[in-house]
Amino acid sequence: MMYYRRGLLAKKAFITLSASGRICLYLNQSMISDYRPALYWDSAFAIALALIENHPKVDPEKIGLEELASLVERLPGFVDDPDFVTDRILLDIIVVWYEELHSL
Repeated sequence: MMYYRRGLLAKKAFITLSASGRICLYLNQSMISDYRPALYWDSAFAIALALIENHPKVDPEKIGLEELASLVERLPGFVDDPDFVTDRILLDIIVVWYEELHSL
């Protein structure tokens, strides 16, 4: 017996009920590859990876703190309050961003 949900989920996943009564959720591959975790100011590593992916031509050595804050706030998946940022957080992001760029 299969149950389908209408809407966006129907295109990406479906749920079945097995003979033993177990509920199984099958995900379409595109649902998994579209997943992006929410970004918060304290997730410097995730933010650095998102900056590398979304702004590959920006050099972390030449960016100012205000410009960095603006870039981070415009990243897809960024959900934190812009008022929570501090210079220390921005400097941590720059350090991680630089280290990830130069370790590749």
